Amino acid sequence: MADKFEEKMYELMEKMYVEFNKKFDSMDSRLSGVENRLDSMDSRLSGVENRLDSMDLRLSSVENRLAKVEMKIDGEITDKIRALFDDREVIHDKLDDIGEKIDRLQMDVNHLTMKTAHNDIRIIELSKYIKKAR
Repeated sequence: MADKFEEKMYELMEKMYVEFNKKFDSMDSRLSGVENRLDSMDSRLSGVENRLDSMDLRLSSVENRLAKVEMKIDGEITDKIRALFDDREVIHDKLDDIGEKIDRLQMDVNHLTMKTAHNDIRIIELSKYIKKAR
């Protein structure tokens, strides 16, 4: 009876061993699949990191160029705008002076026109007086 018991125990242990091996093989296979997927994801993540590094370099380049443009605006362009504004004020002052001179000239022309009209009338009157006197 002990032999049968030992034999059954041996068969049970052998069956358990085979089943455990199948389970371990299945788990090993699944773990290999997970490792492959993780390797694939790691590779893809490396690609993303490389692209991000490239974008970081490009962004740094853009930031440097933007800083140069800002400096140029602050330096050269702002000074030029101020100079243009000052010139505009000078031109407006000159235009105001010219406008005043034109107004004075217009008044002089109006005064001379009135004098000429008055003198024309006087000449006509004197001509009539001379004709009557003859």
